[in-house]
Amino acid sequence: SDLHKDIKDGVALINLLEIVSGMSVKEYHRKPETVQQKLQNCDLVLKFFSKLNINVNARPKDIFNGDMSIVFGALFTLIKTTKSDKRLTKSRSKRKAVVSIE
Repeated sequence: SDLHKDIKDGVALINLLEIVSGMSVKEYHRKPETVQQKLQNCDLVLKFFSKLNINVNARPKDIFNGDMSIVFGALFTLIKTTKSDKRLTKSRSKRKAVVSIE
């Protein structure tokens, strides 16, 4: 499977962020069909990172277009953060909404 295609619509990244952070996203396009829906999911991924205090210098289009260096950099920072941030570890047992698409 092609990783770029798997993350292009944002769904896999949202699911991964939910698992790693222990938080859940209230609303997103679970089966996006249009480019706009995919970009909205990618925007939500960036908002999710921001909510976790992880600065990702990217635009939704960067994820959609497959800039893997941005994705891998953000995920690496997330892993480092969750290892050292006990709040995230504790929150895994208390799922809550983080962000939603407006």
